[in-house]
Amino acid sequence: LILKRPFHSTGGVLGRATRAYLAYDLKTKRLVFFKDAWRAAYSRILGAESNTYRILKEHGVPHLPNVLYACDVMDYTGEIQKTKTYGVAILNRAWDQRAKRHGESIHHRIVQDIAYPLTQAIDEREFIQALHDAALGEHSTVHV
Repeated sequence: LILKRPFHSTGGVLGRATRAYLAYDLKTKRLVFFKDAWRAAYSRILGAESNTYRILKEHGVPHLPNVLYACDVMDYTGEIQKTKTYGVAILNRAWDQRAKRHGESIHHRIVQDIAYPLTQAIDEREFIQALHDAALGEHSTVHV
């Protein structure tokens, strides 16, 4: 993938450090959506966001972007990248925020078909068409 700077990035030091990019996929030769974030490691039911999309698709939920690629990011040793502060919290009770926060996080990336918010509609026609198609349960017929 070839990435440009993120078009969305969460600010501050708290949160999941989510960054969203438009990317060019050299393999498929098309634009895709690339999301880079830290996911909660505690969730055993749904796990990664890509698993949530898979489960929703299996249950026939319409209008979801296709997941093209997804993975937890590995570090240079081949281990899954996890937040380091969680380990510090176990060693030093003063740093222990596990009761207040979700605990350890895992670095996760997902590549999907491009979807964009309605606030980015080019004009009224595109906005109304997207609402119409969603109400009827159809894929949007508007092309950008």
